[in-house]
Amino acid sequence: MAKWIVDRYQLNPGCQVVDVGSNVGVLLQSFQNLGMQVLGVDPASEIAAQATAAGVPTLPIFFGSQTLGTIRQSSSPVNLLTGTNVFAHMADLDDFMLTASNLLDEQGLIVLEAPTLLELLTNLEYDTIYHEHLSYISIKPLVPFFQRHGFEIIDVVLLPIHGGTIRLVISRRGHRQVNRSVAEMIEREQQQKIYDLNFLADVAARVSSHGTELFDLLWSLKKAGKTIAAVSAPAKGNTLLNYCGLNSKLIDFVTEKSLRKIGRFTPGTHIPVGFGSAW
Repeated sequence: MAKWIVDRYQLNPGCQVVDVGSNVGVLLQSFQNLGMQVLGVDPASEIAAQATAAGVPTLPIFFGSQTLGTIRQSSSPVNLLTGTNVFAHMADLDDFMLTASNLLDEQGLIVLEAPTLLELLTNLEYDTIYHEHLSYISIKPLVPFFQRHGFEIIDVVLLPIHGGTIRLVISRRGHRQVNRSVAEMIEREQQQKIYDLNFLADVAARVSSHGTELFDLLWSLKKAGKTIAAVSAPAKGNTLLNYCGLNSKLIDFVTEKSLRKIGRFTPGTHIPVGFGSAW
């Protein structure tokens, strides 16, 4: 991602990059390797300290207008603001844009990645709906949203990760050429009828049917004496478990590599994590 942005938009060494929700700083390390100045913003204090210790300066704060002064003190005028799997988690998107506008220089870019509503609906990925996702991103309604803040989407790229993710490139209005990918993505959304209530009702019916079929399949395997395990324990996996009623009577254990989860149980369905017949 870092190389794609730097190459596509010809960022010069020394440019200031700020990553929102930067976690342990993996993306920012890639920008550092390309000669950029970097700053992470992540409210998880332990993770922020870990990133800083690894050479990626990170502020243990939320990103928003209330922390704007602190971020400004820690960075030069920002040339690039990134956010991967964070934009859809924010409760106040207007405040995000206000803060971004005040940080970015005149030619600055915002690059966001988020799961796409288009793929969620067309591929029936209802297990990606969970408590952290406050928004489900599509392009058509974002056009007037960014315009209201003096920005515009200039490029859209569809990526396969997380069952379908969109990368949005945003700049101040009129400062850069708008790629035809933006109009093409909106046209695809409309062709798939994701804004049509009848289509959404059909998706709801398909979700219900899928949940029943999955439960019946696993129940038949369990009655046949099979041992059933779930691979990994991501937060959004619990949507599938709870919606379909897949509890510890059906699934014997969940595998997991994170020490923070091993020895615990899946919420709502109480399946043991990290131990079972495989241990």
